[in-house]
Amino acid sequence: MTKNVQPDGLTKPGVVPIQISHDAWVANLGKHWKQAPKLSGQRHHFPGMTGVDVDLFIATPSEPQIVTDAGSTGKLPYCANPELVETQQLVRISQPAGKGYFTLIVPRWPGSPDPQYRTVADGAGVSIQEPGAATPNYLFLSDRPVDFEDATIEFHDATASRAADRAPTCGCWSPRAASPPTASR
Repeated sequence: MTKNVQPDGLTKPGVVPIQISHDAWVANLGKHWKQAPKLSGQRHHFPGMTGVDVDLFIATPSEPQIVTDAGSTGKLPYCANPELVETQQLVRISQPAGKGYFTLIVPRWPGSPDPQYRTVADGAGVSIQEPGAATPNYLFLSDRPVDFEDATIEFHDATASRAADRAPTCGCWSPRAASPPTASR
């Protein structure tokens, strides 16, 4: 839930109550919220409802086609407080069949400095530079071997190429770690 779609708080209906069948709602995706923001580019920030904001970074595709909408379940059926209402902001990213997606959803405190995100390793990784940090953090996720080097890290993973084991390559490295990985699964 974001303040964008529930501007009057958690006890008031949001911008789009669902009053039609689920199938009809899906068929009209992108047309329910008349004042939906037009999103473009890789990075987006959403103000949160409960003291936590959210950054959305779309690493792949690098030029995303985005549709945004909102949907509401109305009163929260699973909540102890029957007065609370839930409206969610939806972001749909499209690209041709067979192409992958790599998207980070990163919580952060409202008003905190903006981290810098950068796609690396031909879309198989992301560099996250926190304000004031000497070096960035890295995240790699791919269904193919990843080789990446820069001034901070050297990451080589050939294990993803084994035909018998199709598990994706995944690796994280932070400057707080003792040393960067040379391979990770």
